Amino acid sequence: MAVPRSRCVTAPPRRRPTLVAGTAVLMAAALLAACGGGRGPAAARLPNGSPTRTPGSPSPEPSAGASPGPAPSLPAANLVRAARDAFSSAPSVHVTGTLVKGDQSYQLDLRLKGAAGGTARILPSTPAPSPGPPPEVRVTRIGEVAWVSGNLGFWRGVSGDEAGARRLVGSCVRVAVDGGNFGEYVAFTQPATLAGLLPDPAEPATLQAPVPFDGRPAVPVVVGRTTRLSVAAEGRPYPLQLSGLTADETASRFLDFGGYGAPVPLRVPDCAAAEPGNGGEPGNGAGAPGSGGAGEPGGGAGS
Repeated sequence: MAVPRSRCVTAPPRRRPTLVAGTAVLMAAALLAACGGGRGPAAARLPNGSPTRTPGSPSPEPSAGASPGPAPSLPAANLVRAARDAFSSAPSVHVTGTLVKGDQSYQLDLRLKGAAGGTARILPSTPAPSPGPPPEVRVTRIGEVAWVSGNLGFWRGVSGDEAGARRLVGSCVRVAVDGGNFGEYVAFTQPATLAGLLPDPAEPATLQAPVPFDGRPAVPVVVGRTTRLSVAAEGRPYPLQLSGLTADETASRFLDFGGYGAPVPLRVPDCAAAEPGNGGEPGNGAGAPGSGGAGEPGGGAGS
């Protein structure tokens, strides 16, 4: 899976910051997790000290009283395949955690509602501490249209100018789902991006003994050399937690999955007009397609 690498800056090209000091720790934690130690790596931290992983929301499915699912009795490869299928057909899901790819990391808080849309709060990694807040990006996607906004740190990177950044705070940009200059952020509202981070059933996999996970039984699966996937053992075999390196070892992911089937309200953000460059069109998108909100039809979480 290739996370889009387009950039949101429209000022003269600027050298991307080196990954926060802690990438090595994340990679090492992924290797430890794959060896079966505990539930997964300890929470890493971004420069502002906030945790990179938060527990997923309580999930309506599976519930505490759910009947045992097929997870404990499936072969490892079949369980990985079943987990991917369950994720892809889920009506909604809440995903939190961190993705590290190359010299960039992203702290994620995503609520996805399949083809209908999704919302994302993203904290990209930053260089050594600088004045002002670190960048925070917010994305709302409704169907084939998305709105991108952020705090002062985000707009500073977009405009390359402090005064211009301050003028843009509170505004947003409407873009198509391919995102243009903001594609790397809009991609996180597409369930296919997250589905692409799940392990491939063709990789060698080994089941471990069921363990408690947030008050419910889960079956850990060690996939390949570095990945650990925890799957719900009751009800549908939903992914509950994923940690470790991707098969090509180009990215690390530490993700929690929850809130399956929970409501995901979708509405056009209340943003003022903005013109941060050619990444999108200015305006608040009033009357845009899909502005009807959460009641719109949509596919599963992986559609």
